[in-house]
Amino acid sequence: MWNERLRELREEHDLTQSQLAHKLGLNYKTIYRYENGICEPNLSILVKLAKMYDVSIDYLCNLSDIKKRDNDALIEMLNKSINETNNLLKALKKSR
Repeated sequence: MWNERLRELREEHDLTQSQLAHKLGLNYKTIYRYENGICEPNLSILVKLAKMYDVSIDYLCNLSDIKKRDNDALIEMLNKSINETNNLLKALKKSR
């Protein structure tokens, strides 16, 4: 879930809930509530978190496993899919 991803990112960056709250201009209780699924951050907080952790909002919200905000990971994944598709097509042609 997204709240687990938020906790994971905070811990990866060696931040306490209080430190993260301070960086965002929030109360530490708000971070506690986010991480425990009691409430959800608004869009402006999501944008700040994504920029701070250098991840996409989709990754932050657990809608994607692509962590980076840039397109490198997406390009790599697409190239892998293209290669796998080409290999399948070759195998199908050989089986005819």
